[in-house]
Amino acid sequence: LTVPVNQLRVTAHHPEHYLVIFSQPAHHVNAVRRGSIRVDGAAFNIAPWHEHDHAVFD
Repeated sequence: LTVPVNQLRVTAHHPEHYLVIFSQPAHHVNAVRRGSIRVDGAAFNIAPWHEHDHAVFD
């Protein structure tokens, strides 16, 4: 997965450890399709996210 650093943003996000926002939809699709990536020897699981994933509806 080759994504230029200026094409994504990583931020802390509760309850997940982090949230990655991709500028290009194709980069997002490729990352989710892979399911995980390895950066400097550390493995990161990748899953799709939606704002309603942890929502509570009354």
